[in-house]
Amino acid sequence: MLQLSRDPLTCTTLDILRSSALPLLQQAPTLYQQLLLRCPFCYNTLFRWSNQRWLMQPYAWLSVAMAHRQLVQLFASLRPDLVVVTHPLVNRLVSQLRRQYRLSYRIVTVVTDLVTLHTSWLDPDVDLYLVPTLEAAWIAQQHGIPPAQIIYTGFPVHPDFVQQQQTQHEARRTLGLQQDRFTLLITGGGAGCGQMSDLVAAVHARFPTQQLLVVTGHNQPLYHRLMSRYRSSLIHIFGFVTNMHLLMTASDAVITKAGPGTLMEAMTLGRPLIMTEAVGMQEEGNINWVLDHEYGMFCPSLGHVLQAVVQLQKRSGAPRTTDNGPRILMQQGTYRIAAVILQQLADTKPMIDRISFSSVLFHDKTASSILSYQHDMVSMLLQLKARS
Repeated sequence: MLQLSRDPLTCTTLDILRSSALPLLQQAPTLYQQLLLRCPFCYNTLFRWSNQRWLMQPYAWLSVAMAHRQLVQLFASLRPDLVVVTHPLVNRLVSQLRRQYRLSYRIVTVVTDLVTLHTSWLDPDVDLYLVPTLEAAWIAQQHGIPPAQIIYTGFPVHPDFVQQQQTQHEARRTLGLQQDRFTLLITGGGAGCGQMSDLVAAVHARFPTQQLLVVTGHNQPLYHRLMSRYRSSLIHIFGFVTNMHLLMTASDAVITKAGPGTLMEAMTLGRPLIMTEAVGMQEEGNINWVLDHEYGMFCPSLGHVLQAVVQLQKRSGAPRTTDNGPRILMQQGTYRIAAVILQQLADTKPMIDRISFSSVLFHDKTASSILSYQHDMVSMLLQLKARS
């Protein structure tokens, strides 16, 4: 077990983009969701245009120059020993700030995209990269990140999915669901993206006796539209939820876009996946990754989705996992990430002697993230600290 001092460990979760006071940066999470919902083509065009290394350093210089007062005050008040970043736009902000003002904190970036990494993730000044897949590690090396600065830890799945103890029968009873119905979970991630309305209509029309759990996330218009349209006792509509592990446990299969969080959660619980689309270019590589590891099926049309449901009902076409390595890492990802962060703290030697505690500053990916990566890691950090 990691050996650390007995000084208290202070963890602060912070949305640095919103703290910057720059309008575009402050609104980046909201703009991201709105572009994906309203104009995926616009989002993908922006993704392609900005996915160039030469753009990133000017972006960092300009952002720090415009927001230096707020950012310097913020870091001066917190005085972190270690900054853990989980958003690509923050990497170069914190590294530029450290270099420009000669600050002493270390930077660890937890990459939460599986395969298709935007160049904003990859900053050579970051001290350590924790990546969820071997493919992500290879891409990081192709962008000039030394192998010694990359650790393949797995994805930070919420501990609730790893520690889930209830059986499917118990989960359905807890949720008040019918026990004898084939049950599908349909979700579009935290933003409620994708053709969810069409999916629900097609699946319900083809399989009227199946039980559907529909999670719309923060997409309130979709939630209200579905609530007004369906009155069946077999269709359960949810908005943003904090018990996704329970909903997945109660389900027989998951129909979803190719978002990394939902994919990893379903695979951790061993639920067959039906992927419908990649919403945003950053999700495109996820489809082949899931197919390569035989964790699910890709069904780009409603007809393919319905055929896949028929296969799953018969239990004849359900994909079987042949590679257990990634599954093991899924179940241990958050623990491994927390362990590495603790080790980084143990290796940190603060330049200011009067700091008598170890502090970790977590950048919050989005204020409304369906997976609270930072809170998960904070919890694991405290658990590890208690054991040491």
